[in-house]
Amino acid sequence: MRELTHQGDDADRLADAQTRLDQIARALPGALYQFRHDTDGTYHFTYISEGLWRLGGFPGDTALHEFETFIACVPASERGELIAAVQRSEQSLEPLQHEFPLNTPGGTMWVEARSVPTRLSDGTVVCNGVLFDVTQRHQAQAMAERLNAIVETTPDLVVITDVDGHIQYMNQGGCRLLGLDDAAAVVGQHFLAFVSPADARRARREIAPMAARSGTYSLEISLRTYQGDAIPASQTTICHRDERGKATHFSAIVRDLSERVAAERELAERERRFRQLYNRTPVMLHECDRAGRITAVSDHWLEQLGYARTEVLGRESGAFFTESSRHLLRTQVRPQFWHHGWVRNAALQMVRRTGPPIDVLLSADADEDDTGQLVRCRVVMIDVTAQRRAEASYREIFENATDGIYRSTPEGRLVRANPALVRLQGFASEAALLEAVTDIARQWYVDPGDRERMQALLARDDHVEDFEADINRIATGERIHTTENVRAVRDGTGAIAYYDGTVRDIPASHRARQLAARRGEILEMIARDAPLTGTLYEIVGALEQTHARLTAAIFRLLEGRLYTAAAPALANGCIRAIDGMAPSSIASAIASAVGSDSVVIDTDLAADDASAFAVAARAAGYGAVVATPVRDQQGAALGVLAAFVQYADELDRERVEPLTEMAQITSIAIEQSHLAQALLDRAQYDSLTGLPNRASLPERTQQALADAERGAYRLAVVLLDLDEFKLVNDTLGHSAGDWLLEQVAERLRRCVRPSDTVARLGGDEFVILVPLRGGHIADVAERVMAHLQSSFYVAGREVSALPSAGIALYPDDGATSEALLQAADTAMYAAKDAGKNRFRFFAADMNAEMSARLRIEGELRNALEADELDLHYQPRVRMATGATLGAEGLLRWHHPAHGLLAPAAFLATAERGPLMPVIDRRVLEKVARQASEWQRDGHDLVVSANLSANELHTDGFGEELARVLAGVGVDPSGLELEITESVLMRDFERATRQLRDLKERAPGLRVAIDDFGSGYSSLSYLRHLPIDTLKIDRSFVADLAEGADDTAEAIIKTVIELGRNLDLTLVAEGVERADQARRLHALGCHQAQGFFYAHALPVSAFGDTLPE
Repeated sequence: MRELTHQGDDADRLADAQTRLDQIARALPGALYQFRHDTDGTYHFTYISEGLWRLGGFPGDTALHEFETFIACVPASERGELIAAVQRSEQSLEPLQHEFPLNTPGGTMWVEARSVPTRLSDGTVVCNGVLFDVTQRHQAQAMAERLNAIVETTPDLVVITDVDGHIQYMNQGGCRLLGLDDAAAVVGQHFLAFVSPADARRARREIAPMAARSGTYSLEISLRTYQGDAIPASQTTICHRDERGKATHFSAIVRDLSERVAAERELAERERRFRQLYNRTPVMLHECDRAGRITAVSDHWLEQLGYARTEVLGRESGAFFTESSRHLLRTQVRPQFWHHGWVRNAALQMVRRTGPPIDVLLSADADEDDTGQLVRCRVVMIDVTAQRRAEASYREIFENATDGIYRSTPEGRLVRANPALVRLQGFASEAALLEAVTDIARQWYVDPGDRERMQALLARDDHVEDFEADINRIATGERIHTTENVRAVRDGTGAIAYYDGTVRDIPASHRARQLAARRGEILEMIARDAPLTGTLYEIVGALEQTHARLTAAIFRLLEGRLYTAAAPALANGCIRAIDGMAPSSIASAIASAVGSDSVVIDTDLAADDASAFAVAARAAGYGAVVATPVRDQQGAALGVLAAFVQYADELDRERVEPLTEMAQITSIAIEQSHLAQALLDRAQYDSLTGLPNRASLPERTQQALADAERGAYRLAVVLLDLDEFKLVNDTLGHSAGDWLLEQVAERLRRCVRPSDTVARLGGDEFVILVPLRGGHIADVAERVMAHLQSSFYVAGREVSALPSAGIALYPDDGATSEALLQAADTAMYAAKDAGKNRFRFFAADMNAEMSARLRIEGELRNALEADELDLHYQPRVRMATGATLGAEGLLRWHHPAHGLLAPAAFLATAERGPLMPVIDRRVLEKVARQASEWQRDGHDLVVSANLSANELHTDGFGEELARVLAGVGVDPSGLELEITESVLMRDFERATRQLRDLKERAPGLRVAIDDFGSGYSSLSYLRHLPIDTLKIDRSFVADLAEGADDTAEAIIKTVIELGRNLDLTLVAEGVERADQARRLHALGCHQAQGFFYAHALPVSAFGDTLPE
């Protein structure tokens, strides 16, 4: 009986030691281990906590407790160094502190091993230690891993018997315990056959009756194995009953108690191991009672702080922390501990007995009794003083360096930037810069290939020094020249994890070289007779690119007034204040420069200067302007080259001197353009009328034919002569005839469009080339006839110049210049035969078409009066969710006879006549009114409408539209005007001014380029347009759907990339199939419209699709 009592006490002590070891292990922020190095040279773990599995994310079944498995996780290149470090520690019996990589399921991590070796009497070396995760080398230790105690389990025997005790089932653990090969061999046998006879008799008397009464019964027995060996065991029997309460079978769990002796032997060893781990593990450990008094403390704790154990035990733990840390303990750490029962990685400072405080990371866990009351607090602290000092030193360098410092990923994202780099890139904060930079190659470097070249060098050498490149100052768009030093930082597998680098701006000397290079390019453009507008834009661009915060502009002097020739970045208000004005009315340095021979600087745009230019300049944020005259070789004024800056002190010598040189180049460009134009005029223009002559007509016709073929439209060739011209020549003389031809030519110029061509073949014959992109040739023919009906006064006499005209169409009547002229000549003589003073088509069915057009035009007039024109709305959706973001208003005609007509049935006729401006205004009013109604209903939609060329180029359009919007009470941010590329490029400067004026009068109004990619706009001009949206042309979307046109996909990718770089909304038009939608979304387009989502709907039906 006494032996059993001692055995119970031993078991209690064993369980208590196990519990305390488990608690310590859980509190440790790493993995606890003990391994032996036997005299035969082999290593094996005698103890290792589950923290190692958690630390590396290993599956639970990974045999890390086996030394060979663990060492296999260390990269082969590191194993030798690790073993050597362990051996040095063992030989010197000095503590080990070694870092090495560890391959885990989640990748390679770095760990630090800290251990203390002890040599036993038999020569065996035992090392007690802990592993910590030190992957984030430049940050303080951020996490502490709980260590779980080693769970040692012994396989139990589990058996099920019937009510008489015959075995129905036995597990494999039971088979192994009894020495059986197969559980099937014991089925049907009586379980008591495996129990000693004495215990079997007692079991018959006690087990069944006691289990039947209480449900369970436990006793200790002696098992007999199949081989006859006796095994002490404990048996717990459970009685199972059916729903009527009748016993149906028994189950029993039999546990081998032979390990008890081994457990008792191990108890002393465990207690010694626990004390050794507690006192010698290289982390600081202590325990506190409920009042916060220290009740236990590790040797390492005392060594780190320099106290004796008697000075520590019984004292309040806060006494060993600095004043600021005691405040944190009171206000943050302890409240969290009492609330959660634990604290992790609290950053505090502890007071040493002598010397400066040390930085620690504190973790604590509560020990509670069965009632939930705190019994003790177990605390683990890690000394991070060295890491904190390293961080502070690095932070000071990082924050105060004059060079830009950054960290970036191999994929091209910026992840860190110091204040110097933030300032260099023109941002106010690191966060703003990091958010802006998502693709270093395309956003940072002017040439994305520079990033690729740098990465190739880093992959080869791991570092790059003095790497020079042009980069973009991202916040302002200007270019600067820099030099970089970069190193590659690799992870444990050898792959590049990130790049650390420095950036330094190379100042004025490089900008001078850069400007010289641009100057050479511009002179080459002039030598090649490049278009003057492009050359002037290049001059302005060169100045703005090489001089930060400078806005340049060129103004030409024409007939005593200044006109903007190139000013892509100048504020619209300043352009309005200068365009078409005499220099004397502008004042400032710009006016003075016209009459000066040198640079004129105005550094005081005073607030009391009420001139239109000064007001506009101040409103745009300009504080000073410098202007240089542009003169030809004879000294005549050609214009002014001006530069605008925010502050007067920015007009230093470096910025002012290049203006004089660039003004000279501007003069050369303008004079060269004049000379080239004069030579061209002599060769290609009629000296009498100034019209293109017969020699230039074939080339112009061929070009017009090529354009018509590419654009898939028709070309009209109109040939006319004057019916009675010979009579004028014969009666009034050739000089009178020449004067008459000049007047006829002038009238012809006035009655055609800018895209049409009027040429003189010779004598009284004229040719007009008319591209039919949407208009009708009959309109032009009627205007020509009308303009020549009124008389001319020649030599004091009234004479007529009535024409006969013939019209031929490409491709209907011919495909060459000669064939079309011949057809037109035939038609002209048909007109003469029909009575003169009229026109005839070579194709007779054109007359019938003209009758139909006149009919439609008359019906449209009635439709406007009867309000038969209406708008249907096609949704614009978010491709990812299908949510409606907006709608495009599309015109429909409720024809009284033909029903609902789409624009294709009537709009072409309207555009040729006088009704189009009326229809345009009607559409804009309806769209604005409907948008206002949806806004009042709480719908956040962008409603768009198409804007015609007539509207955009009409004087006062912006003022009129702003009045319409104000009248209906719509928020302009809910409206978007769509303009095609061809409309914009017809007169780029005027279109830009009109749009800027419109957006100033209606703040928030959106502008979209419709059918983008189908026209011919210059991408270099695109960034100067005040636009918000690009709509990808439906033709590319259609080609994408066919799956066979790689060109379409390439164009769409280019448009999407362009839109992203310019921060524009992208919308795909004409999406009709699911595969189109998926591909577009994959390419990065996020908005679309088309039949795949919805057809155009009446207002009521569209409203039903909107959420309440």
